[in-house]
Amino acid sequence: GASAQTMRCLLRLMGALVMALSLAAAASASSGSEEALVVQAAEEAAAVAAENDCVEEGADVCAVSWLQLRGQLVQEAADDVIRAKDFPTGEVVPDAQADDADGCFSRPFIGQMSGSELCFCQLAGNPTCANTECACPQGCAGTARNFGVTAIFPNKEHAHGCRDNTVLLTSPRGYFKDPKDLKYAYGGKCTVRVVQQLLVDGFKQYQETVDQGPVWHCFHGYHIASVKYLHLQTFCKAGSFHGMPTHNRWVAACVPMETLDEAPNLAIQLAAMLGG
Repeated sequence: GASAQTMRCLLRLMGALVMALSLAAAASASSGSEEALVVQAAEEAAAVAAENDCVEEGADVCAVSWLQLRGQLVQEAADDVIRAKDFPTGEVVPDAQADDADGCFSRPFIGQMSGSELCFCQLAGNPTCANTECACPQGCAGTARNFGVTAIFPNKEHAHGCRDNTVLLTSPRGYFKDPKDLKYAYGGKCTVRVVQQLLVDGFKQYQETVDQGPVWHCFHGYHIASVKYLHLQTFCKAGSFHGMPTHNRWVAACVPMETLDEAPNLAIQLAAMLGG
């Protein structure tokens, strides 16, 4: 009924706020005087994220069967591998470099040294996978663009509803298995920072090589991510891809982005959604 529905929404909001406060504390550990502003931004972002899942004017929160969507995504996500496309290789973009004193972008790879995981590790430039035989079906040379601490390459699958249906994948050089791993690694100190870098680099590359305009940035939920190397998916805001965008955190966590200056607040918002 309506009361139970309202209670679900309130519980989601409370949970999101608690998570946001912990993320804000980690993100502002070195910022001192900015801590209050970071916490406030986190609270507001989490409230928006949670309210997006709540129901307005009595609509049915279960209008779309998440079980049906889960089945669809599990099948589709099995093919969530990259396709070849001409991207500049070996080029490090200077303004995308990030200080890595805390090791967030140099975390060693501990995944499988074969298949898609090794392929993503090689394309992301993780040092653990240096000098290993290329595991990518389309080859490693010329596939990804290296931004220093991230790498970007196209998904072999396409979005729907965009002028250009290319979907970009952005991975950090440092290894995180999935969004949940990123959320808890190093006590959570890397979460907002890594997410923000992925948002910035993914947005820039999309504008430069795919199409101009607003985009969706999404992480598949850790339950269903088929490739166990963290990657952000970016596609046009008018489009859809593998059930995304969605308010169902089990499936994915998504934020829309229109300009680069939105990245800091969006990073806090998206980080608060991870782990579902």
